[in-house]
Amino acid sequence: MRGSGVNTYKWVNSTGEAVLVKYHWIPKQKERNLTQEEADAIQATNFNHATQDLYDAIERGEFPEWELNVQIISDDEHPELDFDPLDATKIWPQEQFPYRPVSKMVLNKNPENYFAEVEQAAFGTGVLVDGLDFSDDKLLQGRTFSYSDTQRHRVGPNYKQAGERYRTFEPWERDDLVSNLVSLLSQCNKDIQERMVWHFSQADADYRKRVGQGLGIDAAAVAPVAVGANA
Repeated sequence: MRGSGVNTYKWVNSTGEAVLVKYHWIPKQKERNLTQEEADAIQATNFNHATQDLYDAIERGEFPEWELNVQIISDDEHPELDFDPLDATKIWPQEQFPYRPVSKMVLNKNPENYFAEVEQAAFGTGVLVDGLDFSDDKLLQGRTFSYSDTQRHRVGPNYKQAGERYRTFEPWERDDLVSNLVSLLSQCNKDIQERMVWHFSQADADYRKRVGQGLGIDAAAVAPVAVGANA
C-alpha cells in the first residue's frame, strides 16, 4: 500500500529559509489492491487480514520496504496554480512537482509487546524534529492541537515518553528545565508541588530528585497519587 501524507509541512534550513513539503511512501513491492468482491470474501473470515499479511511476511523474512519521496514547493504565493497547495483535499501534480527520493523504510521485525511498541508510539502531527516546521495548512493546525489530548486519553500518560525525553537532554537543558519548573511550581500549593514531584518520579529518578530539592520536598517520601484524583 502506498502512503501519502495529507498535510503540508515546512523544511527549514540553518539560515531560516523554508520550503513546503509533502511526503510519499512508495512500496518497493509495487502496489497491490483487492476488488470489492475479493475484499468482502477475505473480510468475512479474517477481519484483520491486512495486519495478518504484514505479520506473516515479516515472520517469513520477506521484509516489506518503502522508498520515501518528497514533493517540494517554494514557501510563497503561487498565483500560477489553480489550487491552494495548502489545501489538504488537493494533490500536487507530479509532472509539476516531481517525487524526490530521500530515504527508505524496511520493516524487519514484528513487535513483541504490541501496546508498548505500537500503540504507545502514538505518532502525532505536533511532534517535530529539527529542520521540520508547521505550514499554514489549516487541517494540520487543527490536528496539532487535538492529537496530543486524544492520545493522552487513549493510551495514557506514558505515550510522550517523558523519561526518555529528559535523558536525551544536554546537561544545560536539564538545568534550564528544572529551574523553570521549580520557579513556576514554587507559586503552587504544597499538595500540588508534591503531586508534580510524584509524576516526575514516574519518568526519571534524577528528574524527581532535582525538582524535589528545588522545592524543598523530600521526593523519596512523596506518596503515590491516586488514579483519577482531582487537583
